[in-house]
Amino acid sequence: MELKLIDGAFTAVEAEDLLRQLVTVKTNFHLNKIDLNGDAEEDMKRSESRIRELEQALRVVTNYIRANKGGKFLLRANIVVEKVEQTNKVAV
Repeated sequence: MELKLIDGAFTAVEAEDLLRQLVTVKTNFHLNKIDLNGDAEEDMKRSESRIRELEQALRVVTNYIRANKGGKFLLRANIVVEKVEQTNKVAV
């Protein structure tokens, strides 16, 4: 099953704003996870690492958008949803 979250052309300002908001939501998800699982050090480190990855990726994309201002930017984001029977993986 798939959720088409974003599929369109956006101005530089719109693209930056939309991407920043998406990263903020995901970052807040990890911060809440850290608060709820404060005693699980491995999970906390994984969430902190993922937050750093997201922040770095956002900086790279933001720099790209700013360097190429003018015109529009195509953004596409599809989320694949699959049921997992059992796993040792932790959500990132």
